[in-house]
Amino acid sequence: MEAGDGHEAAELRPDVILMDIRMPRLDGLEATRRVLAAPALSQTRILILTTFDLDEYVYDALRAGASGSSILLVPREAALVMKW
Repeated sequence: MEAGDGHEAAELRPDVILMDIRMPRLDGLEATRRVLAAPALSQTRILILTTFDLDEYVYDALRAGASGSSILLVPREAALVMKW
């Protein structure tokens, strides 16, 4: 399954979500909160992904309910053409 933004991600019913922290319309943190707030999705595990090496993103992701966070280590050129 794939979602184009946080609104779409919040409507899916997967067991595990790899959530980009920065998405159009609804960021990954708020999408995480919405997914986990839905009773049918309360057992979903969410891993937040980001290319930003900031501790604050990790803390925010965990406070939002994510099971973990990971930094994507890709060359800048590759990050510009990647579409999640």
